[in-house]
Amino acid sequence: MYQRVVLSVLILIGLTLNRTVNADISGKVSDQAGGPIKGATLTLVSNGATATTGADGMYMLAITDVKTLPAPQLQNTGITLQKGFLNFSLPEAAPVKYEIFDVKGNLLKKEVLKNAQKGIYRFNIAENARTTTLCIIRASIGSEKMTFNYLPLNSKNGAHSRNRFSTPLSGGLAKTTAGVDTIKVTADGYKEQVIAITSYDMEVNVTMEAKATGDCGEFTLISDDVSSAMATVGIIEWSYSGDVTEAVIEFGRTSKGNEFEAPVDLDEQNYRTLLLGMKQNTEYTYRIVVNGSCKSDDFTIKTGTLSNSPNITKSGSGTSSMSGGFIVTTTGNGYSMTGGMGGGSPTTVIFDMDGDVVWAASAPKGVSRARMSWDGKDMWAMNANNMGSATSGEMRRISMDGLDVQRNVNGLSGADHDFTVTPDNGIVAIAFKNGGGSSVIKRAADGTISTIVADVSTLYNPSASGGMGTFHPNYLQYYEFDGGCFTLSDRNINAFVKFKPDGKLVWQFGGSNPKGESFSGNNSWQASHGHELEEDGRVILFNNGGGMGGGASSKVLAFKLDESNMSASKSWEKATNGSSMSLGDVQRLPDDHVLVTTSNAGKMELLNSSQNVVLTFSTGEFGYTKYRESLYGPPIDY
Repeated sequence: MYQRVVLSVLILIGLTLNRTVNADISGKVSDQAGGPIKGATLTLVSNGATATTGADGMYMLAITDVKTLPAPQLQNTGITLQKGFLNFSLPEAAPVKYEIFDVKGNLLKKEVLKNAQKGIYRFNIAENARTTTLCIIRASIGSEKMTFNYLPLNSKNGAHSRNRFSTPLSGGLAKTTAGVDTIKVTADGYKEQVIAITSYDMEVNVTMEAKATGDCGEFTLISDDVSSAMATVGIIEWSYSGDVTEAVIEFGRTSKGNEFEAPVDLDEQNYRTLLLGMKQNTEYTYRIVVNGSCKSDDFTIKTGTLSNSPNITKSGSGTSSMSGGFIVTTTGNGYSMTGGMGGGSPTTVIFDMDGDVVWAASAPKGVSRARMSWDGKDMWAMNANNMGSATSGEMRRISMDGLDVQRNVNGLSGADHDFTVTPDNGIVAIAFKNGGGSSVIKRAADGTISTIVADVSTLYNPSASGGMGTFHPNYLQYYEFDGGCFTLSDRNINAFVKFKPDGKLVWQFGGSNPKGESFSGNNSWQASHGHELEEDGRVILFNNGGGMGGGASSKVLAFKLDESNMSASKSWEKATNGSSMSLGDVQRLPDDHVLVTTSNAGKMELLNSSQNVVLTFSTGEFGYTKYRESLYGPPIDY
């Protein structure tokens, strides 16, 4: 028999109350075999009232004088991840999208509602993402974007009701009424469950999964040390006497506690895992977590000194969503306003938001760009100008532990200025052609080379004034929206174009004499490099401002594009700290902060939503730049 308790629901101050009702919440708590669980405790989170199951697993929360609340008033747009449910709150109609990736960058699920109506939408990741290991979730409402790491600790659990939810919570995004309360379910030897309820009069049957703690196997640490080629990267190898369905390594500075989570690739020999993002000459504590609950002892590892670490100076104390993230860039490219081209000590570098370098490796002479591969296992870097030759450029691949370096990667010797990465772990690059002109080529993960754009002249017409050659393509960006697309800027034509993976032109923004559709409105500038296109049509770009002689003021320009009528309007502009005749980059972050890199001046600034500088990083010179929330998995597409 079940035990009966009487609950009084607390009145929430500040909310208008409607009527008073009596209601019951009842059901059965079972194990995964269907057997009853005796002594399980169910707690109504709003006021702490509890009920306990009897020998038959039955329970009842009998509630009197429930003060029902009016329908929820949606006031703020929001994205949350709670106990396996991805929730979207829309105070007004807006486009909604989520994507779920595994740690190798493979897309597991994607859903887009181009015009979701006002309401609350929910997706049950635990039941529908088809993953039992760590995954990365990217979600957006309009221009607001969030990223979550999700580890399904209880993927087999389920809560079943008498169909009192407005729509099922499985299969895809479902519009639902707001939950009125939450029940927490605990039982000795079982994993805790938290269940949202939409009514105080419903049946909730709960299936609980036994904890693995009592059955945990034995951990054996095979080796742990920092890489001999990268003194800030820990290499952990271990074994486990039981079955491993999922695993992560939690680690952080010993003085700070847990800061990061490294996903474990179960296909790696000895579960070899890299600890990335660690500061130099610092002790870290880590532990291995298997199957969500089995944990090893704590171990320590101390990093060393990076021999080629550049000096990064931080000023300002502004914070944003960047807190805890990392910046991937290059230094020593030799493109300073007075230093000529190709000099310096070229370095690919990652530093954290304290300005501390956490990864550094030698790069090709005149390096312009470094990016991590889509799966996050390698760093790629290239030089900017191969001086008019289809064979004199260099693309370099460096494993994240620094132990495997591949110089002059086959098929990419003509790569020039910039490249990007794609979800299939490909490398797409601007490439100089024998006899002149430029193309866009792709190197697949297996090394196969293919052509996306045979000649950029098929995308846009040359500049009438010429400049450094008839064409001067200089910045390439890949986006996952619209089924995948690219943008390519050209310094000489003061414009950039959007094109598809099959090389088909979509439109041109800026410049004149387009080959296809273009935008009308105030959209002119003089020379640009870095730019970023948002799915909602927002654009930011780095306006170098002037010829190769330098001296002109550089700016960040922001626009809004409307593809329905092919019009563009300027949103704002901001002068940069110094000028940059070459390179220069911009990136919009989820909280509307903008990261601006004035490359030749060696300045990297964080602008808040009011375009005020709140944080600055300085060094001799920077290359192109990308911020990452994590050094694991795919890049974050802002």
